[in-house]
Amino acid sequence: TSARCQELTNLSVTKVNTLENNVSIYPNPATNNVVNVKFNLQDKEDVTIELYDITGKRVFVKAMENVTDNNVAFNVSELNNGMYLVKISNKNNNITKKITIAK
Repeated sequence: TSARCQELTNLSVTKVNTLENNVSIYPNPATNNVVNVKFNLQDKEDVTIELYDITGKRVFVKAMENVTDNNVAFNVSELNNGMYLVKISNKNNNITKKITIAK
């Protein structure tokens, strides 16, 4: 039974980290006015991308349906240089990553 418990534990950890392990944000730092968010999800999922400045103000939001493999580019030319937080969420979990804009 301990082998079965270990198997179930590994399964649940993998499911929780699905979003974390299948999303990349680049370039970081962003130096060319564009930030890309690339998804490589196994199942179709509804996903929301939000970008927050250091004060917590949301400066960008995009909601997408049925995402699997997708690349979203968003223009940051009107944003000030500095650190931002990118929050990516689906119905089960969310991740937050730091990016720097240095134009």
